[in-house]
Amino acid sequence: MQGWLKSDKTEKCPYCGKELHYLYMTVMGRNIAEHLEQCDCLGAVRERKKNLNARREEERREAEMRLKAKIDELYRRSKIGRRFIEKSFDNFQATPDNAAALQAARDYAERFELYAEKGLGLMFHFEGYGTGKTHLACAIANHLIREKQVGVIFGNTASLFSDLRELDDIAPMLEELKRVDLLIIDDLGKERPTEWVAEKTYEIINSRYENLKPIIVTTNMTTAEIANHLGKVGGATVSRISEMCRAVMVGGPDMRQKNGWGCRK
Repeated sequence: MQGWLKSDKTEKCPYCGKELHYLYMTVMGRNIAEHLEQCDCLGAVRERKKNLNARREEERREAEMRLKAKIDELYRRSKIGRRFIEKSFDNFQATPDNAAALQAARDYAERFELYAEKGLGLMFHFEGYGTGKTHLACAIANHLIREKQVGVIFGNTASLFSDLRELDDIAPMLEELKRVDLLIIDDLGKERPTEWVAEKTYEIINSRYENLKPIIVTTNMTTAEIANHLGKVGGATVSRISEMCRAVMVGGPDMRQKNGWGCRK
């Protein structure tokens, strides 16, 4: 294969009138490519720069559209309600009592890859209601979806399992809850403690534990209360959560077990 060859075919530069030759390339005697040589006059250079900028702008717009489409799809699958899509760290009402929780949430979101690689999550324990735990959990989810395009599913066990019950075949959704990059369980312990819900909760959490898939849990209960609430599988469920999640206490110390990750007993 030879390099570019100059043909007798010509065309004048539309800016300076210079005669330009067509260049061609041959393989085994056959022309496989042809283009007009470039002119180095000011007008031609400006036109090439203009076209290059236009292509880059079009590529930028296409990239933005692809990103938006991906984020929209992540939100569609996340189950995050419209009320919570705008929850962020910046619009969280910080107080001395929840400052540690805010910092833990922000750090987790910003360094998610580091924690996710080890299957580590968070368990926010808040005393009382209306304390901002759902806001913080959604702020993490929104940051991960928008800034890192991480797959997240958010919900309380009541809503998640209500969706499951409505399906003729629960296997695909159950698998998604086990495999999504981050599962956020809001208000753990608030749901009606049926045996089926408790068993599915353990099945999901245990699968994520075994496969180093992180979870975030928010609750108003201690782990002892959660274990009692979930009945026969409560102890095993709490054991998994305690190994996977760093406990963040609002208004109290950051309680950790020996391995640095664990929940209040």
